Amino acid sequence: ETQYCPCNKYNAQPVGNWSDCILPEGGRVEGLLGMKVQGDIKECGQGYRFQAMVCYDQDNRLVETSRCNSHGG
Repeated sequence: ETQYCPCNKYNAQPVGNWSDCILPEGGRVEGLLGMKVQGDIKECGQGYRFQAMVCYDQDNRLVETSRCNSHGG
């Protein structure tokens, strides 16, 4: 028996403003990028800026951000 089930499509959208430029402690970027950040990262000189992201399903309902990450957007 086969049953049709549509795949959910998830869409990530940026929310709010970019953060201030955050400099990595001791000049080590690896430690900063090792953090799990839900959102976009943008370089700014010696540091990085962050922007929060939200995730919507195909019906424009807010869902867990991890769904966008695991389904590749």
